[in-house]
Amino acid sequence: MNDSGDIEKYIESPESLLALCQDVVNKLDQKRKGSDLDVQERQLREISNTIDKLERAGISVPDELRSLKTGLLAKLSVREETHITLEKLADGFESILRDMGRLIEKGNTGKTITRRTYQGSRSKKPKTDRNILRQEIIKALQKFGGRAQVHRVLEEMEKQLNGRLLPRDLESLKDGSIVWQNSAQWERFHMIKEGILKGNSPHGIWELSEVRK
Repeated sequence: MNDSGDIEKYIESPESLLALCQDVVNKLDQKRKGSDLDVQERQLREISNTIDKLERAGISVPDELRSLKTGLLAKLSVREETHITLEKLADGFESILRDMGRLIEKGNTGKTITRRTYQGSRSKKPKTDRNILRQEIIKALQKFGGRAQVHRVLEEMEKQLNGRLLPRDLESLKDGSIVWQNSAQWERFHMIKEGILKGNSPHGIWELSEVRK
């Protein structure tokens, strides 16, 4: 935690604080990107399609193929975790901006500044409530026996939410991810904190706590 000296430094030079925040965002963006992850993502899609075809044909899936898929999911989980962190930062920054806007309004005597200026530029279109996403996550995991790979959970949720997703849910974020899926990943973070989901599951796996199975 910063001491008073650090705080004074940022008060005297707010540009330093802005630079620090930007460095954090850039570092997270670097973790999210990368040609290796792109290649692994394509490999995961191909392996998943192959496994699905084998299962539909009633052919036993080799353990090596399942292990390879699990390994790729673990490596790609960094993107899921980065999405959650960026979403948390975005929400926090928006809250700070609103507070700053109110402070400026109180101290401003020369002109009127509306609160809208400080509310950020994120879409205001309606999106599915987090409690609904929470229930759909639980329902999807219960279908898989309480434990499943993240992409299978999201696929099942998409089936369950068919026709019920709202305009904002279907939009894409700058990184190409779909809003409702990003919101589901963020809700998973809350569910872990509340003990609904396990926090020590392998990377790429979502798992209900024992009391929920």
